Amino acid sequence: MTDQATVDRIAERLRAKGHWVSDDDRVYEAGAAELLGCSTETLRKWRAADTAPVFIRAGRLTYRISAVLEFLASRENRAA
Repeated sequence: MTDQATVDRIAERLRAKGHWVSDDDRVYEAGAAELLGCSTETLRKWRAADTAPVFIRAGRLTYRISAVLEFLASRENRAA
């Protein structure tokens, strides 16, 4: 689980770069892609393949910052 202080720091960094961040720490697709270090097109492909971070589709598609961070953590690998 990601701590709120980390989420808050990332939210501020995204806002400073001009991304929308909701009061409950959701971001649009572009903000999620920024955090993941990928393009929005790659994120769309991952959604189509059902391998993307958990997202919310209520009007405009959004991602919780904590869900994106958990997605990244779940993909950490140890060197063999």
